[in-house]
Amino acid sequence: MRRCLGGLHRTVPRLRFTLPDEEPKLWIDGRNGKLVKTKPVIHTVRIAPDDHVVAITWRGAAPALRPYGDEELARMPFKVQW
Repeated sequence: MRRCLGGLHRTVPRLRFTLPDEEPKLWIDGRNGKLVKTKPVIHTVRIAPDDHVVAITWRGAAPALRPYGDEELARMPFKVQW
């Protein structure tokens, strides 16, 4: 996916970059020892023009069985495959 943005750099009027067509495969904890495949979604695109970097954060989500505490979330299994 080709993109062009202006006004992000002091000397380059328009920055051009391409977002990947490829997306990761994501699985999250489905409880009871099973991982559930989720649809990957681009959550954040960070552009650092001075460093010539475009970074993408992906996310996947599924309904939770109940609210989880911070300690549970820190230990919750997941899988990412490129």
